[in-house]
Amino acid sequence: LSPTFLICSDRQRNMSSPSFRTVLVFLACSIFALGGRHRGLALAQDQDDLFGAVVDPLWQKFEELPPKGKFATGAFAGFAATRIAVGTVTKTIKFAGAAFIASEVMNAAGVFDKIDIDISEEQSALLGRAKRRVTSTVNGFRQHVRQQLTPAKVQANIESALQKERMATIGAAAGAFAGCIL
Repeated sequence: LSPTFLICSDRQRNMSSPSFRTVLVFLACSIFALGGRHRGLALAQDQDDLFGAVVDPLWQKFEELPPKGKFATGAFAGFAATRIAVGTVTKTIKFAGAAFIASEVMNAAGVFDKIDIDISEEQSALLGRAKRRVTSTVNGFRQHVRQQLTPAKVQANIESALQKERMATIGAAAGAFAGCIL
């Protein structure tokens, strides 16, 4: 296992930091660009009001953009989302790989051979219920993903997005592509 697998290279760290800072700067500028309307954030009583206080003015500004502006906004959003997703997936894979290697080393060292668990019938019943609940939840998630990620649904979602906001959708795709290759 090479050290570059477990530790991010300087290049990766330098590339992910500016995009995170860029997102923070963009959000801060967006809130301040709202002018007097940003006071609504402090007055929002529930999440719906807070969501509306932030999203509605941004959506209005987005609607006023020319097609090139919508393309640029979509490209930025696609790039940022892809960089965040790729970074998260990479870190998850690294963690899972390290955990697997650690568990194999512990098994080879005989750590798992010495485990002796004494549980009562009540604890056994509780573990059985927890196992059924987790299994049911995971199966429900699996079924939901299979229903939502069918090729026909993905194609319908892309076509719907292209009809509503063609330039923003094309920009998001271009930004996502750039985020994957950079």
